Amino acid sequence: MLLNKRGFLSRIFRPLFHLVSRNWHMYLIGFLFGLGFDTAPEVVLFGISAPQAADDMSLATILIFPALFTAGMCLVDTANGVLMLGAYAGRS
Repeated sequence: MLLNKRGFLSRIFRPLFHLVSRNWHMYLIGFLFGLGFDTAPEVVLFGISAPQAADDMSLATILIFPALFTAGMCLVDTANGVLMLGAYAGRS
């Protein structure tokens, strides 16, 4: 009954949907998504910060990059939470 077998992506990913047969399988999928979406920007951040540290830039200046990353993630996650709250509030 998943999406009533409609939609382009539903047809493409139908074999993958059958792989998730227990609740804990979703934990593994979420873990893989977390590695892909959160770790990649952190690695890029390290890649940007490392050459700056090699050029004897001060530690306070180098820590601006992680602080901006954290602020951006907080802003986007908060906005997402507010939007989802509004989207799901109308359904109950």
